[in-house]
Amino acid sequence: MKRSLTFLLCTAIALSGAAQTLFTFGANKVDKAEFLRAFNKNNQATDDKAKAIKEYLDLYIKFKLKVQAAKDMRMDTLANQKADLLNYETQLQETYMSGEAFMNELVAEAIERSKKDLEIAHLFISATGKDTTEARLTINKAYNDLKNGMSFEKAVSKYVSNNNYKIDNGRIGYITAFSLPYTLENIMYSLAVGEFSAPYKSKGGFHIFKVLSERPAVGSLQVAQILLAYPEGVTEEEKTQKRILADSIYYALLKGAAFNEMVKQFSEDKFTYQNNGEMQLVSLGKYDAKFENAAYGIEKEGGYSKPIETTTGVHIIKLLKKIPVNTDKENAEAIAGLQQQIRTSDRMIVAQNKQQEEILKQIRYKKIPFNEKEQWKIADSIMKLTEYKTYLKKVKKVPIASFAKQTLYNTEYLIFIRGRSTGDPRVLGPNYYTKEMEEFVKSSSQDYFKKHLAEYKPEYNYQVQEFKEGNLLFEIMEKNVWSKAGADTIGLKKYYAAHKEKYKWEPSVDAIIITCTDSAVEADAMKKIKAAPNSWKTFTTDFSGRVQADSGRFEMSQIPVVEKTNFEKGITTVPLKNDQDGTSVFAYIVKVYREPGQRNFEEAKGLVINDYQVVLEDKWITVLKKKYPVKVDEKVLGAILK
Repeated sequence: MKRSLTFLLCTAIALSGAAQTLFTFGANKVDKAEFLRAFNKNNQATDDKAKAIKEYLDLYIKFKLKVQAAKDMRMDTLANQKADLLNYETQLQETYMSGEAFMNELVAEAIERSKKDLEIAHLFISATGKDTTEARLTINKAYNDLKNGMSFEKAVSKYVSNNNYKIDNGRIGYITAFSLPYTLENIMYSLAVGEFSAPYKSKGGFHIFKVLSERPAVGSLQVAQILLAYPEGVTEEEKTQKRILADSIYYALLKGAAFNEMVKQFSEDKFTYQNNGEMQLVSLGKYDAKFENAAYGIEKEGGYSKPIETTTGVHIIKLLKKIPVNTDKENAEAIAGLQQQIRTSDRMIVAQNKQQEEILKQIRYKKIPFNEKEQWKIADSIMKLTEYKTYLKKVKKVPIASFAKQTLYNTEYLIFIRGRSTGDPRVLGPNYYTKEMEEFVKSSSQDYFKKHLAEYKPEYNYQVQEFKEGNLLFEIMEKNVWSKAGADTIGLKKYYAAHKEKYKWEPSVDAIIITCTDSAVEADAMKKIKAAPNSWKTFTTDFSGRVQADSGRFEMSQIPVVEKTNFEKGITTVPLKNDQDGTSVFAYIVKVYREPGQRNFEEAKGLVINDYQVVLEDKWITVLKKKYPVKVDEKVLGAILK
């Protein structure tokens, strides 16, 4: 009895602690847990946490006051608010259904696998027809021989008939994460060095893989190339001419010829010649093995490969940059890149399958036994009848499965398959109906999970509430502050006049700022702006959207420059390049103002509006605090601050 009372008392204390009210405003409450969720999400680590909490509490109180004002004005009933919320909920539901919950697991796995490259050999028996019996017998014989001690090389020689797969004793080179379909990658990374896999069946035939060796991952490469392409139907004589020309280009490069100029003059790669030959990143398994071997064989950045020949043509490769594999789980940019790779790969299918298994567990799915033979017979009738609805009304309802709060019936399944089938009703049978039953359960379970998402995923509720309140905040701020400030010309001019000393120009310039989408147009853009700066509005059209320009007065600190620049009238700044997207930006200086100066109202208007908005907001908050008196529970706050 004493133990039970103690348990109940502890439970009561825990429950009361979980719902502790931190502050009230009017008749409304905000509990400690809600505030801490918001604080932890929106605040970075700080040395003075107590100060950060107090500052954020002030902001959060103001946020809640504004949202409540929006609710009292029934802004949540506006058509745009309802539509935005519905759209967000739909997207959020899809995120919970997409397998994203397993993303962290897949990212961690990919990082771990990316640390090493595996050298793989391959024993392959082709089996493309319907009858795969002979191929299956052959692969099983090979597998048994390997288990009994036969070397992999000997097994390849004995059982592989296609010479393309016998080259180099079946060796296919190095692979790493994302080099191959995920199913094959899983097989290979489950093997230790020297081990071979059990036979694996693909669409093309049967495979056995062996891990020959492993090495620390070599990462990826940024390269450029000069390609002397082989046209369709190329003759041996034409190939010889290409090889001779490639040798000449290579030796010219070694003697100091500019790679970019050689690209423009000789390269026949239509995808890269306009970009100085720069290619997409080279990584294992992405390009022809000969090309990759040559690229990874270049020791120093800036070095060249000797001409190498592939089925595409003759290549000369320049190594621009070595990019090591990321092993830092805290590298947000690298993690985001991995997540995108995963979303667009077959890994997501695995994640979605895991997600479906999790859904069935959470909603307590149970299959209810039923007479399948009888139901498939009814299904046959449903599928063959043109007018099936009258027949369906006579079908006895039979429960076939259940979730926590829902039962599925055969009649629902029959409607489901009738709506999906595009096959010939005469050839449908038990296998088809069994498979469609799985699809029906999957579809029904996902619909059920979406409808009850808030029960299974508490964070879903928090996200919906956060979006709803954020959207209401935007709506009421636009109405009460932002648009009001911009429209109050008299108030703005009055505020400017009273605070004129705030709005000064630091040393500044009149400038034309040019942004280029790629380095190929940069030189031409610089030449044109120098020749005719007054025509900057029209010359950008010559570049078909690859060049954008804007002009105005800017403080010197706002001008994008590579390093400290001595601004003079008529100079063009050194282009500032963005390595991530290949863009570059530079400025043409029209006029220089070396001394600080007063901004007139029009020049200062944007800054004045920002400051005036703060004034209007502060006045509004004062009104809201009178309407919704705020009271903070100092004891609860003190516990948070400890």
